[in-house]
Amino acid sequence: GIRDVAVTGVQTCALPISDAQGHIQWVNDGFTRMTGYTSEDAIGKMPGDILSSGKAPPETIATINEAVANGQPCRVKILNRAKDGREYWVDTELRPIRTAGGQVNGYMEISADITELQQTVAKMEAAQAEAEALLTTLNLHALVSFADRSGKITYANDAFCKLSGYSREELLGQQHSIVNSGHHSKEFWRDMWKTIAAGLPWRNQVCNRDKSGNLYWVDTFITPFIGADGKIDRYISIRTDITKSKADELALQAANAQRLHMLDQLQVSEERFAFALDGSGDGVWD
Repeated sequence: GIRDVAVTGVQTCALPISDAQGHIQWVNDGFTRMTGYTSEDAIGKMPGDILSSGKAPPETIATINEAVANGQPCRVKILNRAKDGREYWVDTELRPIRTAGGQVNGYMEISADITELQQTVAKMEAAQAEAEALLTTLNLHALVSFADRSGKITYANDAFCKLSGYSREELLGQQHSIVNSGHHSKEFWRDMWKTIAAGLPWRNQVCNRDKSGNLYWVDTFITPFIGADGKIDRYISIRTDITKSKADELALQAANAQRLHMLDQLQVSEERFAFALDGSGDGVWD
């Protein structure tokens, strides 16, 4: 009956049947297709002797050994090696075969190839780890916040909280206008919203006001993220504190303006002096 099931129901799976000591007694065609081993290659061998990749975690091996020792079924994911050296992942269920008296007299394994699934999971985990590493790096050096489609803050990192003076609880659910200094024109903000609402990134220098009323400048980069529905799902803002450099820039601009004013005044004085000389004919003026 078991072999009939193997033939008709699980041909896409590898199905070896072993005796009570674990030696393979029979394999289906699915086993040969998956592993490359024929029945002549496999019969009499232990599954681990021909399929082990040597990379199975100790806890997985312990789970299998414990199940065999107790005559209990178990299910594990394990990395095997085919006859040609190719490594592949299987989702394996080990079931004991019992006599009418309840004694274990063999084992049946049902193994499905999940290599593609495991590779996809590995890529997703790697991408997630990379994203988490990137976010960690950003959190160390930048002010980071997320906002939903309506612009309400859904995440604010420690740097944003520290510079703005607001706690995370005070920021969440609020618009970024909570730190608006009033320095920029309405046209400035309309341009920003028009850009990001169109799905385009926006960057500019922004003057904000913290909770205590102090002004600070940030180099701001805002990028929209598109959801599965094709609409903007959220906005991510990354800012760097440029307050000191902005203060230096404004101070330099003020100094240059003052210098230009002095030059203008000097030019006027020189013109008046020349006019006075030409008009008096004395040649010397104090």
